[in-house]
Amino acid sequence: LDGHSLTPLLANPAGDDWPHLTLTTFGPGNHAIHGKDWTSIHYADGTEEWYDRARDPHQWWNIICDAVSPTTMSRHRKAAARPQSRHRGGSSAGMQAWNHAATITR
Repeated sequence: LDGHSLTPLLANPAGDDWPHLTLTTFGPGNHAIHGKDWTSIHYADGTEEWYDRARDPHQWWNIICDAVSPTTMSRHRKAAARPQSRHRGGSSAGMQAWNHAATITR
């Protein structure tokens, strides 16, 4: 897996010094970016969702129209736009299952 060592988090789970964002990808161009305070979801069609993790830990209220810091938005958008590993995308096992389920329900 691509990523950073989790050793600092295991040594100090309550620590506030973890500077990295977490990227979850499902299919080409669909990414969820998780930071300490924010979760953003970026879809291949260009739409986005933004959630304040402190106020909305269950991610029920998309606050894309509210005041999200431009710095935070820029950082998350850069993480979503960076090139992904060649192993991710349409040929992944998860994407194959998704495509199979979509074919069955059509």
